[in-house]
Amino acid sequence: MTGKVIENVRVNSVQNRAVRTLANLAQDEQCRREIHDTEGLVENMVKLIKDTDDVECQQTYLRALRYQMRKQDWAMAQLRHPFP
Repeated sequence: MTGKVIENVRVNSVQNRAVRTLANLAQDEQCRREIHDTEGLVENMVKLIKDTDDVECQQTYLRALRYQMRKQDWAMAQLRHPFP
């Protein structure tokens, strides 16, 4: 559900809250796996960092990605196949 909000809603405040929710969920290992396994979700967060000029939103997106990077095998895969 949160992934659909991030993908479809273009209002910064709504996206920020959705990504903050993902950051909070990513503190749990099982949730990190599910976020990782949701196709396109992490890539959308990276795209949002690039697309927004809102510094608060960028910080939230980076926080969510930082928590996601705690999953070492995901981080290593991204080093081998970087985002566009």
